[in-house]
Amino acid sequence: MQFPVPQFTDVEDKIIAGLTFKQFAIVFGAAVFTFIIYTISKNLPITIGVAVFTGIPALALVFGKLNGRPLYSSAGNFVQYLFGPKVYIYHKEGKDFGSEYTPIIVEEKVAPKDLKQTAVKIKELNYVLQQQQSEQSKLIDMIKQNREQSK
Repeated sequence: MQFPVPQFTDVEDKIIAGLTFKQFAIVFGAAVFTFIIYTISKNLPITIGVAVFTGIPALALVFGKLNGRPLYSSAGNFVQYLFGPKVYIYHKEGKDFGSEYTPIIVEEKVAPKDLKQTAVKIKELNYVLQQQQSEQSKLIDMIKQNREQSK
């Protein structure tokens, strides 16, 4: 049996006039601030100035995008960067896993050498080397003879 799989789950729902709740709250906040300034001042040029200086940033926050994401999602990070410290200092926190180890000490035990066996092995090796040397000298003599005959 097939079930419908919801698509686009990361898209926020449009609630009021094609705006999401966050977008509407930003525009509504700017409008309320402008209305409060109008009720306090009762001066139309001041109200228009405040509306321009609050409305343009509000509309930029609502409809602007930065790297494919809404601008208001990055606004909090921007404010935190603006008022936060600019020097980043590394503070070591937590347990350092790499430095706590116990070295394993391996004691190498050297087997006592039997001097008689070592002497016998040296003599055998000497005999083999002498035989190889005699064979090489025989081959060299044969090569020399062949060269002399071919001339």
